[in-house]
Amino acid sequence: MQGLEDEHKDVKQYMSEKRAWLMSLGYRVWGVMGSQWSSFAGCPLPKRTFKLPNSIYYVA
Repeated sequence: MQGLEDEHKDVKQYMSEKRAWLMSLGYRVWGVMGSQWSSFAGCPLPKRTFKLPNSIYYVA
């Protein structure tokens, strides 16, 4: 769940910051699942991505 400080961030920035935060805690990000390509963008990059279909909406 996003906090108030994350309200105006775009998806790429938010997701990459959360991956970096998890890695700073010692976790390894091996894979990321998402329905939008923007979920995978930004650094640090995951080792593997899994794009899931979402017929309800698409964010360009």
